[in-house]
This record gives sequence, C-alpha cells and structure tokens, in this order.
Amino acid sequence: MPGEKSVLFSPKEGIEGLFDSVAREILVEAIEEGFNVLDEIDDLRGELAIVGSPNQTAAADELGGRILDATGSLEMFARYSDTSEEIYAIRYARESFAEAEFFKLNGTNGS
Repeated sequence: MPGEKSVLFSPKEGIEGLFDSVAREILVEAIEEGFNVLDEIDDLRGELAIVGSPNQTAAADELGGRILDATGSLEMFARYSDTSEEIYAIRYARESFAEAEFFKLNGTNGS
C-alpha cells in the first residue's frame, strides 16, 4: 500500500486502485475480529498452561501464532497468495487443536 503501513490507518474512502471504502470496511472488520479472537486465544492459552495437557498447550500456541500471522497480513494488505496460505494454516492449526482436545477428553495422548 503506497504511503500506508496498515489498512486500519488508511483513508476511509480507500486507496484508489487497491480498495474502495466498502472493501476497506470489510478488511477492518476482519482485522478487528482477528484481534478479538487473539484475545480469546490468549485467555485459553493461559488456562491450558495451568490445566491442559502439553499437546493442548502447544496446539493452542500454534493456533494463536497462525491467527496472528493472518491478521497481520490482512492489516498490511499483503498479497492474496500470502494471506490465503496463512488462512489455510489456521485451518490446519485449528484441526490440530481439536485433535489435542479430543485426545485429552478421551484420556489418550494421540500417539
């Protein structure tokens, strides 16, 4: 983005040739939602550090890191190929977390 480092600080009318006001609004909402999810993940990570299994804690850390990466890419208006890879990585990390949760609930370690 020429002259801007963040979609959040870009003009409300958008940046000509990149995105208009509607696209900016969608991006801002997605970025804000990403930050909200990160707050929830941080709370979860704290709880898991106390009562969770090591696999759950590691999976929650991975999920939080992937969400942070994708949110940062959205905020910087990164290339689609970069952002889409990070979103797919979130899906994989979410599945890994769900698997770690399943094994914890069933009393196994996933080995």
